[in-house]
Amino acid sequence: MDDVLLFVDTLQKIKDMLHTAKRFLEGELLLTLKEETIGKTVSGVPFLFFLLKSKGIYLAQKKKKRLKKRIKQYRYKLERGVWNEEEYATPVLAHVAIGRCRKFCNRIL
Repeated sequence: MDDVLLFVDTLQKIKDMLHTAKRFLEGELLLTLKEETIGKTVSGVPFLFFLLKSKGIYLAQKKKKRLKKRIKQYRYKLERGVWNEEEYATPVLAHVAIGRCRKFCNRIL
């Protein structure tokens, strides 16, 4: 895994954490790190096609569009007998399990 989010109360705490993490990752593990991004997360933070908010994890709009397209492909495979119901449900439900998107998924399924 190469993407990490850290949440803290103060800017100084995040700077301290970043310094410690960089020292270990670069010094001990010999990893090269990308430039970090520091910002406030009042309205949530986009992360790996999800939107993380204080109330939960939601699918980002881009992810919703991709999921709609994939579900059409999955449904085609199900209707043609390429997949059975379990094979159809598995990739779809994996997205539902992570994000708070039950209403969205019910609407497109």
